[in-house]
Amino acid sequence: MRFKLACAGVVVALMYTSMSWAQLSGSVYSSIDGSLMTARLTQSESEFEGPDQVFNIASWNGRTLGTEWAFSCNLQTSPSDVVVGLDHYGNGVVITSNVFQGGDFHLYRAGPWAGTVGDLSGKILTNQIVLTEYYEAGKVVRTEMVSEALGVAKLDRRVEFKFSRCMAWGECEEGQAMAGYPDLLDPNCSASRVKGYWADMADVTIKISKPIHWLPLTGAPTSGDTPATVAPTTWGSMKIRYR
Repeated sequence: MRFKLACAGVVVALMYTSMSWAQLSGSVYSSIDGSLMTARLTQSESEFEGPDQVFNIASWNGRTLGTEWAFSCNLQTSPSDVVVGLDHYGNGVVITSNVFQGGDFHLYRAGPWAGTVGDLSGKILTNQIVLTEYYEAGKVVRTEMVSEALGVAKLDRRVEFKFSRCMAWGECEEGQAMAGYPDLLDPNCSASRVKGYWADMADVTIKISKPIHWLPLTGAPTSGDTPATVAPTTWGSMKIRYR
């Protein structure tokens, strides 16, 4: 059985689970205190089985995408890891994780960092999502999602993104247009796909740190200022297949 949500129909309210970061010095900006805008995201998929979903997310001011910050063309690098913990009555949890890597991010001058770093662009090293669904009698009653991303910008600045408290999400199929959301991209960064997922993220945090120390993030460099290749960690998909 495959769990689906119609793009134009039902949405699921998502609850927020707190997840702490490593204690790094740097500038921190958040939508929680009003210094950042909230976000909208899409995650595209092809008709074929396999790790080829593409993740995109951008700031949302209620009318326009990406005026403050954005990142895109972040590619799934391994199959989804799904852990099913349901009893015979359909009660329990299902946890889905995945890894996305690559793509670009941009922090525009309109953001609160303008006075210190100005316009800032960079590459995404690794992204992670953990999606936990709570079931009662075979139906989802509560969902929690926490997403994190790590990137590197000019002068080897470390930039961390955290997205949580997703208010709603759904699935688009059959070429349904999603105005006000990022394009559904293919692995070549072209807007050629028609299937995927959308979500509204309420809590956004961005941390910008100078490259004094690289703390490990499952393969992140631990010495020197130049980032190395980062090994996959865990990242949750926004789609689950039950077979």
